Amino acid sequence: MTYQEKGSVSLVKFLLNNLKNDYAKQFEDMEDFVRWNLPEETALEWIDALGAVDILKKSNLFPNEFISLLYQIIDIFEKAFDIPDNPVWTHEAMKTHPFWENMRSLAKQALDIVSL
Repeated sequence: MTYQEKGSVSLVKFLLNNLKNDYAKQFEDMEDFVRWNLPEETALEWIDALGAVDILKKSNLFPNEFISLLYQIIDIFEKAFDIPDNPVWTHEAMKTHPFWENMRSLAKQALDIVSL
């Protein structure tokens, strides 16, 4: 495994393991400077991980179903940012909104396919 592939695996592992958790655990696991804007920061971390997912796809180390879920998570976050005044970008929404439950479910599905 190359250095880039190892870094990409580490990043995706962190992101999936964070996203699968409930709000309280997500909040606890993040640095103080991120907590004030946790919902948007979580999404932006995923959007920024597109390059890492591309590296994993090219590596052929993981099943296509797993890679597809990673791209799906990124795509959903990107589309959510396109909605003006989207109510999912609050701490309260991150606790209970179906959007966030869906994102947690997708992370769990990906981790069920590949244990990271």
